[in-house]
Amino acid sequence: LCNRFDEARKILDKATSEGFTVPASTLPQLKAYERTWKKELEARSSEMEKDDLPRVLIETDAGNIEIELFENEAPNTVNNFIALVESGFYNGLTFYRVEPTSFCQTGCPNSDGTGAAKYRIVSESRFPKARSHFAGSLSMVLNSDGTHSSQFLITRQPLSQLDGKNTVFGRVIEGMPTVYNLR
Repeated sequence: LCNRFDEARKILDKATSEGFTVPASTLPQLKAYERTWKKELEARSSEMEKDDLPRVLIETDAGNIEIELFENEAPNTVNNFIALVESGFYNGLTFYRVEPTSFCQTGCPNSDGTGAAKYRIVSESRFPKARSHFAGSLSMVLNSDGTHSSQFLITRQPLSQLDGKNTVFGRVIEGMPTVYNLR
């Protein structure tokens, strides 16, 4: 769950060498994650070197989550998020949808997934520098018309099925245990 693809490879290799049946899709999926993870690590290394991306602290009853925002790759989404944070839009909102093995979702003023900010922004999920969904990614929820507003999620595991749909606009840099403890 924690982007440990090298460990997953070792476990998969051991399982197959010991005669366990592994679903046919597992190996190609792992190879795809390994390639994408390598690109992600290169991006993170470059960002750490520059150390100039904005950060936001999310305070929850379960603890704090510090996030880094990818304004270099999703500038409109980050600007939207920062504007909502600065206006107090997210204050007091709950993580109304918590999927134990995949993500935690918030940003709905109605706390049920039916509400959002009063406007929409264009998705940046198909831009050339779009990031992929790994454990700890922040991702804007896609509306039915292909836009984003205020709802976002924090992933608990890699979710490649969201790549090209939801815009990844940041990542957790501290507080993943809190993400896993959200209920």
